[in-house]
Amino acid sequence: MRAVLVVALVALAGGCNPPLTDKQFCTKQQMAWESAYPTVPQTDDQRTQMVDACMATIAAKHASGEYDRSVACFDKHIHGKGHALEEYLAFKRCEVESK
Repeated sequence: MRAVLVVALVALAGGCNPPLTDKQFCTKQQMAWESAYPTVPQTDDQRTQMVDACMATIAAKHASGEYDRSVACFDKHIHGKGHALEEYLAFKRCEVESK
């Protein structure tokens, strides 16, 4: 399962892709979290809840400019090549520091 997530994450993190939909971005974040914490199993329902929670805040994030900063941080730090936890934590630090 983890190998599938890593492959999917790398595919989603490609640099020349068209802009992400909100749902795609929320899904990418969930996948990055799950790759970073492989010993914390999630059910399909938990994955859906994590994406839904992200989607519930998207409008406010767009309005405040936080969404664009989050996407930039994600693209900068999540590559699927290094240690997943280090990449995820760097992404989250970037989000906080860029506020």
